[in-house]
Amino acid sequence: MSTSPASRPEPTGGRRSSRSRTRSRPTPHWFTALGAVQDAELWFYDQDDLEYRPIEFDEPLEVASCVGNVSLLDGERFAHTHVVLSGPDGDAVAGHLNEATVFAGEVHMRVFEEPLERAHDETTDLDLWL
Repeated sequence: MSTSPASRPEPTGGRRSSRSRTRSRPTPHWFTALGAVQDAELWFYDQDDLEYRPIEFDEPLEVASCVGNVSLLDGERFAHTHVVLSGPDGDAVAGHLNEATVFAGEVHMRVFEEPLERAHDETTDLDLWL
């Protein structure tokens, strides 16, 4: 496991990222998931520095819990995902899921009728549903 500071790290490699471009206005969703990943990059938000700090795992992990939503941020589809992962010893890690290679997964999505768009919150320096 490695950690290094970053202020909104950019996704790397061929793994899935939480951001994707879309031409049509997507319907917002709420989702839960479980399964397993082969590797993962989590983000921890440092509330003092107002920066995300990446934590990388290059090992198989169980997805003990995963919850999030899909909405718009700056006109692009954005998945805000929190995850709890566990290793073979049962120790758990948690944070914002930036990207992972999925080994197996089950996802349940609930679609919202009304559009949801994020806006910048000055106090937290985060883009939130306001």
